[in-house]
Amino acid sequence: MAHRALVRPRIFFFGFLQHCCRICKTICGFCTGSPWISLIVLATVVLVVSVTTIFNTLLRQMVGSPGTLMVDLTLFWLFACLVARLLMFPGSFKLFQRSIEASFRTQISKQYCHFLKQLWMFLRHAAKQSDTKLRGVTVDGIIRGIAVIETLTASFQMQQQQHEVQLSKE
Repeated sequence: MAHRALVRPRIFFFGFLQHCCRICKTICGFCTGSPWISLIVLATVVLVVSVTTIFNTLLRQMVGSPGTLMVDLTLFWLFACLVARLLMFPGSFKLFQRSIEASFRTQISKQYCHFLKQLWMFLRHAAKQSDTKLRGVTVDGIIRGIAVIETLTASFQMQQQQHEVQLSKE
């Protein structure tokens, strides 16, 4: 019976050691694959841990352990909120904002361009400037092309009124 009591902690200990060995092998694989990145990550982790330790030590001397715990929990909560916000709305972070806005503009212009081409082809055909048959032009595409022009016009008028935006001479 005493033997069975010793078996479970040994199994747990050996399982824990195997898990640690797998983690170490993975870390060694990262280090051999890209040593510079590994050194940068290690230096960053050491710097963050050092700054946190120094901050907590100084804070504990000023406000005591319960105050330090409250400040740490508050800072952790604010960090978690920041990470959640960045994951949910990456455009809210200034570094990613321009990239996201640029890709949004590109996608919108691609969508608008398709309908505007259909409208342009229809108008040329209606004005008898084109003898070709209308291929790929649908009534829905023409209506959407007109809606695009109306939307762009309304947006431009709103920007003119609110922000005094002017068209360039180009």
